[in-house]
Amino acid sequence: MSKLTCKEVGDMPAAKTIGVAMWVNGYVQGKAGNPMVDGDMAHANAEKITAYCKSNANSTLADAIEAVAKS
Repeated sequence: MSKLTCKEVGDMPAAKTIGVAMWVNGYVQGKAGNPMVDGDMAHANAEKITAYCKSNANSTLADAIEAVAKS
């Protein structure tokens, strides 16, 4: 996952993209030490990461997560 690019995620079928989004949410919540899943927050974060990736297709997904976390 650490080397997966935004373009690669964007080229995935929808079902795989959903799986990646679920993984990202778990990763972000785990780093924050929060074991709970907030569906609304997960959706909002997925939209932010998607927007970042559309503008930065060659960035890695890990870089997108980091950039969104800082904003």
